[in-house]
Amino acid sequence: MDLRELRGMPRVTGGKVPPTRPTACEVGASPPREAPRASSKRPVVSPPEQAEEAARRAKKVKVLTRRHKSHPGKGESRSRSKGKEPAASSEEPEASSQHFQMVLFDRVHDVGRLTTFMDYWVKQLQEELDALKLRGGPEAIAEAEERASELREELEKIKREKAEELLRHEASEKELQEVQGHMGDAQQLLREVRTRARRMDDELLQAVKDLESARPELSGQSVPQYKGSLGFKEGLKRMGRVTYEYGYRVALARFRTRHPDADVEEDPFTIHPEDNLVPMERQQDFDDSVPPEP
Repeated sequence: MDLRELRGMPRVTGGKVPPTRPTACEVGASPPREAPRASSKRPVVSPPEQAEEAARRAKKVKVLTRRHKSHPGKGESRSRSKGKEPAASSEEPEASSQHFQMVLFDRVHDVGRLTTFMDYWVKQLQEELDALKLRGGPEAIAEAEERASELREELEKIKREKAEELLRHEASEKELQEVQGHMGDAQQLLREVRTRARRMDDELLQAVKDLESARPELSGQSVPQYKGSLGFKEGLKRMGRVTYEYGYRVALARFRTRHPDADVEEDPFTIHPEDNLVPMERQQDFDDSVPPEP
């Protein structure tokens, strides 16, 4: 944008139309064409032209007043009086010119602030550079060497810590591998135990099935087999002896009641060595019948 055009534009004060350079024209009349300006100065207007421009300006103010009161729509006809069309508002170019001026002022102000900030930054950097130049003597060198030695010591310390950490990491990896090996063995044993347990379960289930199937047969054979067993026979002998001893004691008590002066052996079931010389059959038929009464 040419700044000379901005400089030639009039200012808007109080929302009034400037007294010069009218922009509205009558309907049906061609707008006056200005000759191209060779300089930024305003052209000189003669008195007759000033009178004609004043008449046009009065008409334009009337038309603008009507438009302001009626607010016509976009699609409505702009002609509201005597077949004439109102001229374009002069406030639009004046407002745009004012906007351009404000934008230009803002840009100039921003450029000024940026320039001030850059100057301050350059000065600060220059001061730091001068301070570094002043400290570039033996003291600065000694300080730099001391700092470098400290950094080397820290680097060596970090290297040692890193080596120790690597050793610990290797030891941890070895322990982890051992634990993984033991875990593999334990898993193998666990699989074997589970396999054995499943096999035992299968065997137990098969034994239960066999027992269920053999139970009817065993119920018919168990009684004769038990009666023919040695334990059953010995049990019968003990039962007979106990019964006989009990009967003897009852009979002895009755006898003593009737004959208190008689002498009777107290324990006839005592084993005597001479009894072994008496012949007796080893097998005696068992007779559990009730003896006849005397």
